Amino acid sequence: MKKRKSLENTRFQSMEICVSQVELQRIKDNVANSTCHNLSQYVRQCSLGDPVTVYHRNKSFDEFVNEIISLRRELQEMRKFFSKEKEEQAIVLITQIKESINKLADHVRQNWNK
Repeated sequence: MKKRKSLENTRFQSMEICVSQVELQRIKDNVANSTCHNLSQYVRQCSLGDPVTVYHRNKSFDEFVNEIISLRRELQEMRKFFSKEKEEQAIVLITQIKESINKLADHVRQNWNK
């Protein structure tokens, strides 16, 4: 069952502002890079002086993560091609590689947040 909003949280008034196409696109880009769910929430928070959380993306970190994901998938595929007798050796090797990747990822995360 849907919870009803209290009257003090219900919005009765609307506002209209005029912006150029360029300004609208900038606002939409800002909304997309924030934690706001829609344009109204973003504009409301900005105009009332409430803090807006913005994502700052690091392109090189995103590329690194994508490479690691690809590497992990390739390792999983490689495991299928090992014979049973060499499977134990392969599992040990894959485990060592995964541990190295995890250490590298932890190192990158720690330095990325600085």
